[in-house]
Amino acid sequence: MNGKDLSFNLFLISGEGVEEINRFKRLSVAGKFEALLFTSNIVLNVYRKAHPLTFSLVQGGYFAHLEKYIRENDCETYTEDIVEFMNRRFVLYSEELNNANNPDYIMGKTYNAFYSTPFCLDPENNFDLFIIIPFGSQLKRVVKTLISSVEILINQSVK
Repeated sequence: MNGKDLSFNLFLISGEGVEEINRFKRLSVAGKFEALLFTSNIVLNVYRKAHPLTFSLVQGGYFAHLEKYIRENDCETYTEDIVEFMNRRFVLYSEELNNANNPDYIMGKTYNAFYSTPFCLDPENNFDLFIIIPFGSQLKRVVKTLISSVEILINQSVK
């Protein structure tokens, strides 16, 4: 499988993750973009760890698909600097995922970024446990599925 096909398939996996999140609770257009950045962060990190030498090629193709998504869904209208926003979100979602390993941590900022305040530069934490606990459980399932899907794709591309 060439880098272009691999990039597209990784992007599809990210989109499937967004749909899983959307099934938990319906996302707005802006919320779907937030969720896409979250799933993209996971998918790209799994690939980077497995194939650091080819990562930049695959990442370039992946971002071309993300750029097309941004244009088709007018995502740049939500913020002055979409690239800076995306960079900040990748940092936020990485931090949230790292903290999620702590059983006492709740992913309230991620919930607010997806549902309450998409495109807010610094989303606040949501402490409503009746919402956040089921959300966190669903998100952990989505993360596991994403990781598994990328690993399967990587194994198929090696054959």
